[in-house]
Amino acid sequence: MTAPTTAQYLVLANDGTLSAERKLVFGEGFAVNDGGGNSDYSVSVVSRVLIRQSGGPIQSSGTLTTTIISTILGANLLSTNGALQLLLGGQIISVAASNASLSIAVILGATTMYKDSIPLSSAAPGSRAYFMKLMLSAENATNAQVLTGSCYVSDTAAPVATTGLGHMASVEQTTTTPILGSATENSAVSLTLVVWMRMQGAIIASISAQNRLGILRKL
Repeated sequence: MTAPTTAQYLVLANDGTLSAERKLVFGEGFAVNDGGGNSDYSVSVVSRVLIRQSGGPIQSSGTLTTTIISTILGANLLSTNGALQLLLGGQIISVAASNASLSIAVILGATTMYKDSIPLSSAAPGSRAYFMKLMLSAENATNAQVLTGSCYVSDTAAPVATTGLGHMASVEQTTTTPILGSATENSAVSLTLVVWMRMQGAIIASISAQNRLGILRKL
């Protein structure tokens, strides 16, 4: 018995003897491995997560600057239209300070894409929760990048959470206004992406930070 040539077969490659077959095609985000005749044809999902970090060590610095994340972006990762999402969450621990302020910076290669400083409404010692959501993308060229996102930092002053850090009824220490920055780095070569925080004030002994969550993924 001969198989019909007009049936709607699902095939890996088109065949001239078939008139109604459909070729199986996988889009972006999948990887296939053809083991050949009488073997397996494997399909797997390609993870877009480049970094997944949890429960990171406490980073402290006598210079009052603490690096939240420092990672190398491989050559051509951004290319001409690539995009990355970076999520960071954790806590900042500081000792007593007066007239204190908090600075945050995002650096790509040799370019500081964003940097700002805000006064802290409370100089009381203790822990502050922080959360950052950053988007880094190429702007139709390997030497043009844009950064956008937002950052939230809670306060140490009352009211405080019943359990944990931050308080749902209070205003965050930082504003919710989106941030924006740009760079003209050559993404055809490897680039270092760094996010740091710095505490400044008349009397500050030390600052430390623990990144409890860190996810970098390709969009």
